[in-house]
Formats: sequence, C-alpha cells, structure tokens
Amino acid sequence: MSKVGTYVENIFAGLPHTRQAAAEKAALLQQMQQRYDALLGEGKTEQEALGIVVAENDNFEPLRHKLGLKKGDAAKESL
Repeated sequence: MSKVGTYVENIFAGLPHTRQAAAEKAALLQQMQQRYDALLGEGKTEQEALGIVVAENDNFEPLRHKLGLKKGDAAKESL
C-alpha cells in the first residue's frame, strides 16, 4: 500500500463502516493519490509530495459533516 493509502486508511480507521464512508474514502484516496503523483512528476521528493498532500487535506470538518458525525462522537475523535 502506498504512503497516501496508509494515511487515508488511518483517517477512516475509527469511523463506522458504511457505504457513504467507503465512498468518501475512495474519493479522498483517489484525489490525494493523483495530487501526490502530480507532485512527483513536478520533481518533488516522495517526502515533500506526501507532506504537501497531507497538509492540503488536514481539515476533516467537511468529512465529519458529510458522515453525520457530531461533537462528542467517538468516531470523530479518531479523525
């Protein structure tokens, strides 16, 4: 599994296993992997590319909202 894939797996590890969560996970993985690959194509190192991709995707509030997680939900704490 790629480093991007591992990162996305960790984001979703504590979330409920629903179809919606699976769809969001797949979409996020695809988006992040494409950006990572583009950065590598621009000459960034693997570490630089991963750092940029992670920094660009570090706000999980929209994801929490899409999945219906509220403050205090145990699953939210894993994000």
